[in-house]
Amino acid sequence: MWFCIWRWLDQLLVLIPALRQAETIYVRSGLLIGCLVGLLGGFEADAQPSVNRFPSSHSAKPTIIHFEYFVDTTDRLTIGQITDPQLHWQSTPNSSLILGFTPHPVWCRFIVQQSTNVPSGYALELTNFYVDSLTLYQPDRRSGWHIQYSGDLIPLARRTPPTRYPTVFIRVQESTPQTFYARIQSTQHHSYQWRVWDQATFRTDRLPDVDRYITFSLAILLSLFQVALLLFMYQYVVLRSYAIFALAVGLSVLFASGYSSIFFPMSTYWAHTSHYATVGLLLPTLAYYVVQSYQLTKHIPRLVWLYAGFGAVGVVYTVLSFFVRHPYITWALIATLAIMMGFTLVLLIGLYWRGVRPAIWNVLALLITLPVYTYFYGRNAGFFTGSLSEETLRFLMFCCFASEPFFVVLMLWQATRERIRTAERLTHEQAQRETIQALDRLKTDFFTNVSHELRTPLTLLLGPLQMLYKRYPDHELYGLMYRNASRLQTLINQLLDLAKLDAHQMKHSPSLGDLVTDIQTWVAGFSTLAQSRSVQISLRQTQTHWSALYDADKIEKVLSNLISNALKYTPAGGSVTIDVAYLPTEVSIDVTDTGTGMSEKVLSRVFDRFYQGDRVNRLEVGTGIGLSITYELIRLMGGVISVESQPGVGTTFYVSIPVREAKEQLLVNENEPSANLLDLIGYSVNELDLGAEKQSVKKDGLANSFEKPLLLLVEDNDDLRLYLRIILATYYSLVEATDGQQALDMAVELLPDLIVTDLMMPRLDGLELCAALRADPRTDHIPVVMLTAKASVENRLKGLATGADEYLTKPFLPAELLVRLTNLLRRQTAQQAYWQRTLTSGLPQASLHRQETPDFSAPLLADSSPFLERLYTILEQHLDQSEFDVEQLADALAISSRTLNRKLKVILGFNTRETIRSYRLRRANEMLAQGVQPTQAAYAVGFGSLSSFGRAYKDQYGYAPSAHKSK
Repeated sequence: MWFCIWRWLDQLLVLIPALRQAETIYVRSGLLIGCLVGLLGGFEADAQPSVNRFPSSHSAKPTIIHFEYFVDTTDRLTIGQITDPQLHWQSTPNSSLILGFTPHPVWCRFIVQQSTNVPSGYALELTNFYVDSLTLYQPDRRSGWHIQYSGDLIPLARRTPPTRYPTVFIRVQESTPQTFYARIQSTQHHSYQWRVWDQATFRTDRLPDVDRYITFSLAILLSLFQVALLLFMYQYVVLRSYAIFALAVGLSVLFASGYSSIFFPMSTYWAHTSHYATVGLLLPTLAYYVVQSYQLTKHIPRLVWLYAGFGAVGVVYTVLSFFVRHPYITWALIATLAIMMGFTLVLLIGLYWRGVRPAIWNVLALLITLPVYTYFYGRNAGFFTGSLSEETLRFLMFCCFASEPFFVVLMLWQATRERIRTAERLTHEQAQRETIQALDRLKTDFFTNVSHELRTPLTLLLGPLQMLYKRYPDHELYGLMYRNASRLQTLINQLLDLAKLDAHQMKHSPSLGDLVTDIQTWVAGFSTLAQSRSVQISLRQTQTHWSALYDADKIEKVLSNLISNALKYTPAGGSVTIDVAYLPTEVSIDVTDTGTGMSEKVLSRVFDRFYQGDRVNRLEVGTGIGLSITYELIRLMGGVISVESQPGVGTTFYVSIPVREAKEQLLVNENEPSANLLDLIGYSVNELDLGAEKQSVKKDGLANSFEKPLLLLVEDNDDLRLYLRIILATYYSLVEATDGQQALDMAVELLPDLIVTDLMMPRLDGLELCAALRADPRTDHIPVVMLTAKASVENRLKGLATGADEYLTKPFLPAELLVRLTNLLRRQTAQQAYWQRTLTSGLPQASLHRQETPDFSAPLLADSSPFLERLYTILEQHLDQSEFDVEQLADALAISSRTLNRKLKVILGFNTRETIRSYRLRRANEMLAQGVQPTQAAYAVGFGSLSSFGRAYKDQYGYAPSAHKSK
């Protein structure tokens, strides 16, 4: 009890700085005397300590020493004070001290006697890796005490002998019993034994430290194994987290138990720092492993923050270990480790008790190792003493560490088994998915085929009926037949739309048009039906004309379904109102009726497929798919639809569809494709800078007074080719081909400005033709427009990926084809102007940012044009050769001079000779900008005389080369 009071008073002095500064040797002495008096009054006199015998000469085993200990809570007792017979020494059971954590030095006292008077040498060993300093006091008749030192504060290279355990050599001269005293300072724990060896046996058997090599080699192998596991199994989160934790354990073993002194034999700082830093890493790595293996984010997410706090403590300690070494900080780490491991063990048991059971193989390592590690760190922190010897505890920890590969094998087996199960489940699900998709395709094909088969005879019925009904409008039988045939056509179209929506084959296809006019036309189509039902229908729009990009077919179906549904539920004398509001980016359509309304139950399922609602509210029989298709079509266009209804009052459907307003309006009569189409859309080909001012040139032996762009038309169908010729002949000079191979030969020979080709053709189809054109440097610049009846997204993407510039599906709008062709020519002209400006005036801005000073050893850059890149490279290689002419350039490019001249006229607007001169002048301009003299620049770019260089330079840049600096 008095011993505890003394320790408490000493800690109070440490915690209170003012009292700590005021204490004196008298205060310390008074406290010591008071404690000693209390001890003397409360305990009986110490028993005489037992005498230990030194081992005999050449004994193979050490002798365990029975000793007594005393905790110096003053931190100042000397050997003279410690030998005071009034001190109370405590004996150790089983010759082992298990004291746990204390920041104070511990004194040990033991009596040793040898059996003979022959002088002998012995090795005195303390079995604790974590001793900072050991001071041994051996009685000496001449000097009083013979003092020796050992411990971690002495570098391993300077210890005698150089062992991980604190060890000193002693020599005994006679058989008289000797009392030894040892002062031990440790910042971790005091759990050890004293052992004495015969010195010769110690050197031969103990000093090699065989167990060090075993543990050291095992730690190295396991650490490399965990690194390999981390690299190859990184995608598996449990294996990844376990590998990181096990790697931290391996590193802590490598740098603990005295092994850090082996890595740093001359530096105690790095030996200690590496030890404490690796132990600190155990906290964050264990926290990460527990969170993943226990699946805390799924089962107990609140505990994730607790383990994050544990990990933060370890990270902070690891950082502090490089700067501060204090026993209380070390104790805090060890105590946190013990608490965390004990809590993790209890948590695992609690999870299994509650039925929350993570994979046993994932937590088997924790289940086996946690009790041992919790006991070890808990005893080191002083939470409990325990009765397990240090050697037994180290053996158990070694077994836990050596069993790491076993845990990994089990986890890999578990992961493999789960992966096999997952693969089997995915295979089963894939088979089910494929079966469902096959059935869905079968259903879609059935609907599609039946719908198409029905539409052909239905068309033959509707045509004559329409003619008869228009001829005899008062004939009620014709009107009845025509209305029901029209309704049958609507139902067939809905079934076809339904099949396309289910198969995800219906796409949003906006086009340019006047939405106001279209809505007026669609609503007007219901006026006859409304009159026959005595229902007033009205349309209110916020615009009189509104040109925009929209999908007319889908908006018509949406509006038609909503109006027909409103007329269906509105009794005679009621009204249906359509309000349309036009915004810059969307169109809002409200359809309101004064019909029977809907109940809450019906309202919640109004967009469900085949749902027909209450029969009492319906005025006529329906199929229940109209509103479902409406909902799907609006979603397909990116819009939203909602509904409000009150029974007996009416219903309002609110629709909002994204529609982008356009600046121009298309009003095209498809039956008259040749009637001034480009004038109707606001511009003509002549107004574009397509070379209308150029002199006429001969193409294919024909001369035109006005130079029209040359267009190659490739189509194997004679009727369609005739139709296209009628559309295009007004604006283009046409040459025609009937298959892809003929078109390729003509393209190489004529180098047309545009190519319009079909997809399905004999010999070479459209895709093969486009690929051949793009692969040939003579034709890779020609824009290609592909016309085809294959309207699927896959075919469109395939055509564009092959190199087509435009992809139009049949049937197509003639005006759209003309606009796309004109845009291609406009883009080609703009690109020609850009490359011409780049060649004659300067580098692109992106190039200037990348390279502030032009590099004269490199050619000019040509963005996205491999042909120009190659051309400029060849010109750069022959820059100073004045004899390098057109023929040599054409040979270097492996094309004819005629083809090269025509290609350069299309790309740059220059002929070959002008291109060579412009490039040389451009390079000379760069040289002059860097201070090169005009004469040197002229000869460097291949001009034979300075005068010709000066004239050419002035023609291109407007001033003489000598005046460049003033510019």
